Amino acid sequence: MKFYFIIILIFSSVCFSKSLPHFIFDGLESFHENLGETDKISFTIYGALSEEINSEKMYIKDYLLEDMGEFHCSLLNNEDTENEKRTHKIVCSIFGSFERNGYILEEPIVYGFDFNDEKGKTTWPEQAEKKSFIIGEIGEKIELDGEPILLGNAVPYTNPLNSVRKDIVDKALKSLPSRSSVSKENMINAMKKAKSSYSLSEAESAFFVFKWVSQNIAYDCYNINNDMSKIDYSEDGTYTKGYGVCAGFSKVFSALYNGIGLEAHVIHGYTKRSIVQEKMPSKTNHVWNSLKIDSKYYLIDVQWGSGDCSGVEWVPKFNDIYFCTNPEIFIRSHLPEDQKWQLISPTMTLAEFVKMAKVQITFFTYGFKTISPDTASINAKEKFTVTLTYDTSIERRFIMRLSYLESSNKYVEQKNACFIDQQKTSATMTCYVNNKGTYKFKVFCGPPGMNGYPALFEYDIYSDKSSVKQMGFPTPHSLFYKSDMQIIEPYYNPLTRGRMLKFKIKTTTFDNLHIINKAKNGNTHFRELDNNGKGEFTGDYVYIFGEEVYISTQMSNFQYIVKYTTIRDSTSVIDASFPSSSHPPKNTLYSPLLDTLQVGKTYNFKIKCESGKKMAVLEGSNNTYLSKDGSVFSGRVKINGIGNQVKIVDYDGNSYKTFYTYKTSR
Repeated sequence: MKFYFIIILIFSSVCFSKSLPHFIFDGLESFHENLGETDKISFTIYGALSEEINSEKMYIKDYLLEDMGEFHCSLLNNEDTENEKRTHKIVCSIFGSFERNGYILEEPIVYGFDFNDEKGKTTWPEQAEKKSFIIGEIGEKIELDGEPILLGNAVPYTNPLNSVRKDIVDKALKSLPSRSSVSKENMINAMKKAKSSYSLSEAESAFFVFKWVSQNIAYDCYNINNDMSKIDYSEDGTYTKGYGVCAGFSKVFSALYNGIGLEAHVIHGYTKRSIVQEKMPSKTNHVWNSLKIDSKYYLIDVQWGSGDCSGVEWVPKFNDIYFCTNPEIFIRSHLPEDQKWQLISPTMTLAEFVKMAKVQITFFTYGFKTISPDTASINAKEKFTVTLTYDTSIERRFIMRLSYLESSNKYVEQKNACFIDQQKTSATMTCYVNNKGTYKFKVFCGPPGMNGYPALFEYDIYSDKSSVKQMGFPTPHSLFYKSDMQIIEPYYNPLTRGRMLKFKIKTTTFDNLHIINKAKNGNTHFRELDNNGKGEFTGDYVYIFGEEVYISTQMSNFQYIVKYTTIRDSTSVIDASFPSSSHPPKNTLYSPLLDTLQVGKTYNFKIKCESGKKMAVLEGSNNTYLSKDGSVFSGRVKINGIGNQVKIVDYDGNSYKTFYTYKTSR
């Protein structure tokens, strides 16, 4: 087994005082041991501490590498008696299965460990930052957060297509006779002549044959859907008829490419498209090719690059994305029966291939880097999360679909189940599952305005949810996707009327944010959120009473950015209501949270208002001033039934500004 390097970086953002011990890296030993089903990598970090410590009463926290197993470290005395008081060693072990991702250890850069005493108290660093372990192949660093896809080769991959003169190849193709007019042998002779006449390089010759097969052989969509016994898998039958399946495509390509004096092979194997719910296939189910260009082997799938079926009809659509595809990417969808044609090291097993996430090639062409978790299925009780990272060179939009497998064996989409937090270089997708059973989660992606986004990846979701509460996410407006808004809370939908909730939102796009409650009776309440000036907006004790609740901004004339729906509190006799609001001040009304007050009843009035000077409860011409404590005004007021309204106002004795208006009832 060939191993790659693991580079462990343990970060700490604190400034270390001279009074705290500091570990100074001095040396390292490591070994790998096969323990049967579980392998073990152990390593010892030798170093000195800037302060004497009693190592018998100190230990180092254990960490977890999520795709490699547990990572245990302990602090021991060094056997070097001469420096016994100042030099120690940190012994670490990693347990896990390394058949796919085997590693040996290179010298780590050790910035700091959490040293703990016997009571479990951290003594250094005083405020430890969350540790990040970075792991990957040579020349590559990927932060471990979940189970990321490990991409890229040790040597940067260069596709031969980059050197192909496509215009010359097209001229050479036009010089050939039609397929139906000549035999396969005569077509080979015509290709040899064109190769010589147009001075095609080996890369150009490979693309020449690849494009010809893609454009001259159709997929047998009719028989694959109606009568598979009539499918012709042969080389000659596919060439003569002009249609076939993957085996025929691959055999024709190999015959033509070998016929013009170059080397190609037919490869049998498995594809992720045909694997359902992590079931191991009993036999190979796809065929493609390897070919040699300038003494190096590459992989192609000429059938996948030629088009697709629409029912029983063949829709030709040439795509060179499967011409000499990077083998680290090709292995995500194609696993050859013969491991040597993986063209990667270490190679992958069928069991590992079945279990990894079903990622389409568009994942790579759209500049995505990692996905987590890298598993074909996810077990979820009530919700699950998928995270992505990508480069910033392409503007992209996502469409998410979570579908439930009903008893009729049909998938039905669960609306508003998913929400995406999209940042500049990453995205987090979170979905609620509302039933016990099986789901399929599919994500599509493309540039804004594109008609029909291609698939990006999919997961099988298994839920053993026991509760009956139905959950989802608020509806985002286009303004949300154009901003950097991140909703911290409430991160669910629907909201429950009659409850006080805390809102917390991060954004640098908007200068102000409001929470707008809109009731069925037309009452609308504006609540401005507090802005700390650093892109964080908060609002405590936001009362939910409307049938719809919006996060909005004045920049858009209160056009909503995100919309919530609401449900009634099942424990309440009376549905939530609210007095009408005349102004949208930055205030918090604590009570009474009703739109109608009963005559003869005494209520506790309480409101927080930074701009308020002399707040009063006004009933007709009768006013009762509220006591002031900082910015909070409160007092008990009996409703006398003067007129048919009660107002909370800012009153100076001559004029007043109305904040809230209540109706009265006898």
